[in-house]
Amino acid sequence: MKILHIKDTAPLTLDGKCDMQLIGPEDGSLVIDGGDGNGITLTNCRNIHLKHLRVSGSGRQRNGRGVGIGIYHCDGVTVEGCEAFGFNHCGILYREAKHLTLTHCFAYDNGACGISGATGAFPSEHVTITDCKAYNNAGDPNNITNHSGNGIVICHTHGALVAFCEAAGNGWAQRQRNGNGPVGIWACCDCKDVTFRYCIARDNRTQPGASDGGGFDFDGAVTDSLMEFCYSYANEGSGYLLCEYGSGMAWRNNTVRHCVSVADGHRTQNSGALLYYGPDWLKLEGGITERNLLSPAPGRACVHDAQMGCQSVGNIIRENVLVGPCAFPAPEQPYTERTGNTHLQDWELYMKLQSGYPRLTDPRVLPGLPVFALLSCGSCAETLVRGGTTALFGDMPASPAQTGGVIMHLDLTGRDTEGCERVGEACLCYDSIKPGMAARLAGHGASIRSAIPQTDPGKTYRITVSTRKSSPYTQAALFVTDDDGFRLEEPIRGGVTHYTQNELRFAGRADTLVKAGVQVAGGGYITVENIILSETEE
Repeated sequence: MKILHIKDTAPLTLDGKCDMQLIGPEDGSLVIDGGDGNGITLTNCRNIHLKHLRVSGSGRQRNGRGVGIGIYHCDGVTVEGCEAFGFNHCGILYREAKHLTLTHCFAYDNGACGISGATGAFPSEHVTITDCKAYNNAGDPNNITNHSGNGIVICHTHGALVAFCEAAGNGWAQRQRNGNGPVGIWACCDCKDVTFRYCIARDNRTQPGASDGGGFDFDGAVTDSLMEFCYSYANEGSGYLLCEYGSGMAWRNNTVRHCVSVADGHRTQNSGALLYYGPDWLKLEGGITERNLLSPAPGRACVHDAQMGCQSVGNIIRENVLVGPCAFPAPEQPYTERTGNTHLQDWELYMKLQSGYPRLTDPRVLPGLPVFALLSCGSCAETLVRGGTTALFGDMPASPAQTGGVIMHLDLTGRDTEGCERVGEACLCYDSIKPGMAARLAGHGASIRSAIPQTDPGKTYRITVSTRKSSPYTQAALFVTDDDGFRLEEPIRGGVTHYTQNELRFAGRADTLVKAGVQVAGGGYITVENIILSETEE
């Protein structure tokens, strides 16, 4: 295989090439500039390996329907450790591809979608997407008639695996307001044998008046597909959607099992932790949802199956754990079968789950969570009642309202504010902000800091800061300081695409105002998701 080290920032176009490896610098210092067009385009290629390439467009509002990395009518393409951002259409797009592998890729700040398939003359086959992230793909400003702002979309594909991937903060600027909307991770348009496994969808959004904005979805013309061991939380739409939009093709034999949805559906009407949608003129056949933990946002049903019509058959909702005041929005429906579900209505238990779920961002921790094993063996409900959320999720970072050693938790995700903002008793001073996601600090000296509660000199405390996505040359530090000149610093570690947690321990300080935060010491940028103060036993 021919190896080519990329040193030029000009867009790349390969047509009919084979047996090549294109490698960029591992530190991400080279950015291929797609400008108002495309970044990398592969057509009719075979056995191509793209590695450590960063591709930038001129921004989702300026770029002209461009694609960061486009793969068309190719066989045996691997895209590894690449980034695509700033394109109006998609970060990574494939069509009519066979034996395609995307791994450890990051698609963010695009318009229509982060990573997506497309319809073609024939379906794509054998697509594998692992350890990829799709963040802040906000929406196509030129599209006012259809959904945009999706995370990962499997489209017109026969045989696909999406595993250990995350879709977060997408869809917040899509312009369609009277119809469908975006979803975090989903499949549609003649897909079969698709599997979503150990994935996270969180904080995905839609617009008032539009639908969707959920976590996961098997939509029109999906058959023989499976979601399992996935985690959906804090999405504006339903956690899991089983839907036929009117594709004119079959929707059948799709299963959602051993999955978790918490605090989903907090904006979209007629949503729930899980939603079936198949009105009278459409047909859903053989949709199975079994042994899932479903606890929707307040005011929503655990399972919303009231929109199923007379053509739908064989749809079974069984042995799920439904936590919340409303299990189903209506009496038993004639076109779905409910059997063996456990409804836990206790309000205190429901609120503990709503406030105590972990805001996980690394899918690789999912296999270690007790909740999935408990769902698989059917003992999740009794364990939750007996042991609470800790018994389900273990000792994991929790949502902002959880207590127990945590003195202060400032959650910065979803903030869209400039200047200073008061959160509880703390004042957060933003030097720069990335709308729709979290505090993004850019440029030398940029910082975010907060006064923290009074500390005891006889105790030891820990400041933990969760960060994600920094430019490769960023120098940043977690710091603790006070009005008497005391200062501790710890460099923040983490790669271009990684979510990291960094911590700094310090002894309590008496009679002085202690502040903690993150500061950029050199160029570049870093994104901060939360700041947690906790007491240690050391």
